Amino acid sequence: LLALGLALLAWIVATVVRGLVNRGLMATRLDDKLSAGADMPPISANMGNVAYWLVLLLFLPAIVGVLQIDGLMGPLNTMATDVMGMLPNIFVAIVIGVVGWVVAKVVRGLVTNLLASTGIDRFSARNEDTRDLQLSRLGGTLAFILVFVPALIAALDALRITAISQPLTHMLD
Repeated sequence: LLALGLALLAWIVATVVRGLVNRGLMATRLDDKLSAGADMPPISANMGNVAYWLVLLLFLPAIVGVLQIDGLMGPLNTMATDVMGMLPNIFVAIVIGVVGWVVAKVVRGLVTNLLASTGIDRFSARNEDTRDLQLSRLGGTLAFILVFVPALIAALDALRITAISQPLTHMLD
């Protein structure tokens, strides 16, 4: 009965957390921005489901402990410890990625406006093949990439997944 009560509590907490994550991400309008450009389902539903299953996963060792299934307790405790150990790295990676994206966006705006004020777009407007190409926007996009890619590599490096971050770091070097 105690295991059933814990399972019910885990389900209630997980459902509340999923609802909070979904509402929080919907309030940021991140879904509209990402879904419009990428033809993908809203990201808030996916992140809500990740939070839901993470909460259930964290309750699982307590439920198995109450049932006194000793063969599962060791691996479950190790798994829960590993997951909890990864959460700070994931948080740091998200912060680095978001800060890098914001800085790259600001740099893109500055470079685009600076190049547009110099009149560089007149060069592409003279030729009929490049009339739709704005050199100022192209320069801004290049500046965005030059700032965001190192930030993205730093965020992946914060996750400490060397199979991904090490080749990217070598490529950047």
